[in-house]
Amino acid sequence: MLLSVPLTMIAKIVLTASDDTRWLGLLLSDEVAEPA
Repeated sequence: MLLSVPLTMIAKIVLTASDDTRWLGLLLSDEVAEPA
């Protein structure tokens, strides 16, 4: 339980770094995506 927040933040950063997985990283974030 103690590591759940840091591991989630690492996953979010890694997922948003790639264009192929950015959508998954945005699901973990609190940002609202711009409509395409």
